[in-house]
Amino acid sequence: MVPALAREHIPDDDDVSRWLFKPHMGQNIEELLWNRAFIFQSEYGCRESLVWRKYARDDAQVHALGCDDQKRRRASGKEHTYMGCVTAKVEKIRQYKNQNDHGFIVVHEPDEGIQHAEIGYDKSDVQEFTKNDKSELRYALEKIFNRKSPHTCPPDPQETG
Repeated sequence: MVPALAREHIPDDDDVSRWLFKPHMGQNIEELLWNRAFIFQSEYGCRESLVWRKYARDDAQVHALGCDDQKRRRASGKEHTYMGCVTAKVEKIRQYKNQNDHGFIVVHEPDEGIQHAEIGYDKSDVQEFTKNDKSELRYALEKIFNRKSPHTCPPDPQETG
């Protein structure tokens, strides 16, 4: 049995990236549907996956992981085409608070790979967390994740014949 990887604290100075897939997040990175890039579905604990740049230092490494994910998803019958990533500084994510003092957490979750991190809601203990709060927070991520890196994966030999 392989021992579980230990969770690490992600420092504020570090970067994290979000993989982007078409068609459900848009047709290209410049026309990204931000309301689809971060959904925070309850069946996933209201968290979304990120790549911690400590373990994928440059865009090429993030893109290689994204292309691997595309291949895995397509093998399971899902129509996913990796189109790049958006990147943000962890500090900017954690610092953002809306008028009701709701924001985000960023945590390391290495069970899906040492580079795997997650972003989730950091709900205020004082204010109710409403649908409007969720929408406002999701749209705030467009300004926070402001570094775009488009990418096209090489053709998979098994798909091209």
